[in-house]
Amino acid sequence: MSNEDIYEKVVAKLVEKYGELANRDLIAAVELFDRLLERGKNIHPDRLKALCEKAGYGEFGSDELSKIYDIVDKYRNYKGGKDIPRWNGDMIDDLLK
Repeated sequence: MSNEDIYEKVVAKLVEKYGELANRDLIAAVELFDRLLERGKNIHPDRLKALCEKAGYGEFGSDELSKIYDIVDKYRNYKGGKDIPRWNGDMIDDLLK
């Protein structure tokens, strides 16, 4: 099964289980995306947005889910050292003064 097929199934499940995701339900999407990425199942955020729209999410919901996915993906890369930190220790120390 292709990653796109998997995410089409995933989005359908989110719609079935949560409908239009309320703020309190967004953690379910975060956890789901994290677990899929952990297994190497990724998709481009723009393609995910299109799948969300196809499944019945409005433009706002589709945009939010694609942003959440993108953030989870980027954070996973950051934690794994695959991304260059944009805020170093000195910068954080400076903000905390």
